[in-house]
Amino acid sequence: RRATRARLENLSRRAEQTQRLSNVSRAAFLGSCVSFEAALAPERKLTLPLSSTALSTAFGEGAAPQSSEQARRRTIAATEAMETLQQAAGAQRIEEGDDAIDRALIQLSDAGYSFAHADQGVGAESAAEAADGALDELLASLKREPTSDEDRAARFALYERHAETVSLVRTSLLEFWASAKAEVTESAPRATIDEQVTKIDDPNNLEMYENPRYWFVYSMARATTRNESSIQRVLKAIRAKLALLAEEHQTCAICLEDISSEDSVALGCAHKLHTDCWRHWSAHCISVQKTPFCPSCREEDFLDEIL
Repeated sequence: RRATRARLENLSRRAEQTQRLSNVSRAAFLGSCVSFEAALAPERKLTLPLSSTALSTAFGEGAAPQSSEQARRRTIAATEAMETLQQAAGAQRIEEGDDAIDRALIQLSDAGYSFAHADQGVGAESAAEAADGALDELLASLKREPTSDEDRAARFALYERHAETVSLVRTSLLEFWASAKAEVTESAPRATIDEQVTKIDDPNNLEMYENPRYWFVYSMARATTRNESSIQRVLKAIRAKLALLAEEHQTCAICLEDISSEDSVALGCAHKLHTDCWRHWSAHCISVQKTPFCPSCREEDFLDEIL
């Protein structure tokens, strides 16, 4: 059991690294969109559904009024950082991948993106989440084809590297799960993850509609970020499940007693319950015409039902 737990912890760390890589790539790409938007309209604040304070905190100088030349230099730096991230995706050892991601963050920090600062930055995940709140508006800056050859080349190169990085993250995720599946011996969590991984290649995530009124990069970038969002959701879910399965002790959310592996059932979310507790709880849910659910994941609903 101890060896299995150690392997699950190592797999959880690998999933965490892949998610970190994806967050940095997404933050770099959207940060470049922020910079170009700022350069296109230096006389006004960005018309985004989040405060200028949030933008300044996440992207620093990249969100400030700037010239097209400054925005282009930041885009080139973001492109180079993504090339470094691609080295992380191909690393065989976790330590090598972490080192490559750290180097990419230094490149982004040097370009003025404050989220990448080692000490004061909010982190790539927070920056990506802040930008996600204005995703459509940020991508809208790609609707207009740049007027200069330099800007056009810089923005297209950035899109290419971002798309390549997303593709590498997808491949890493698929290979990771193929090797990790055997360690997830509980059938329900394994089936749930299988279903989530399969949905990454759902046609709805890959479909692209090209509007002839806009620069062609806009449609491709929308499709890429949509697929990236799906991959990130799966990575987050896998990390959570592996972390739960690796826990040495879990407490039954129904009877609040410790669980032994011999007398437990793992749900699709990877929370464990005593077999008898789950059987009685499932029977109760069915008797009141409800689908049985995890008391830990839906604690408020569970308490409302029993109190």
